[in-house]
Amino acid sequence: KGMMENGGVNANVYAVDPGRMLFVTQGAGLVGKVKEFVFQQEETDWWEYQSKQYYPPGRTKALMDNDERKKAEEKLGWRQPAAPKDSKPPKKKGKGKKKAEEL
Repeated sequence: KGMMENGGVNANVYAVDPGRMLFVTQGAGLVGKVKEFVFQQEETDWWEYQSKQYYPPGRTKALMDNDERKKAEEKLGWRQPAAPKDSKPPKKKGKGKKKAEEL
C-alpha cells in the first residue's frame, strides 16, 4: 500500500487468499494505475478486473492453469486437499424420528 501511495495511488489492499490480493480504489483512473503497479511486481502471474484476466507485457496466458495452481497451493500447505469426489459426508446420528417399534 505504501508503495502505491508514494506513486499517488490511494487504494486499500486486502489479502483474500494466500497469493491473492484485492485492491479497492475510489477514484477515476486509478484502476489503470493499480494495474500498472501490479505488473511491475515480478511475482505477478495475472491480474483480474471485472472477471477478465490480464497478463504482464509479453505474455498471453497464465503460467499455470487452475488445476496446476490448486496442486501447487496444496503442496505449499496453502490449501487443504480436496475430498475425493466419490466420498459422501458422514450421516448424522440422533435427533431423527424413532421407528414405530421403538416407541
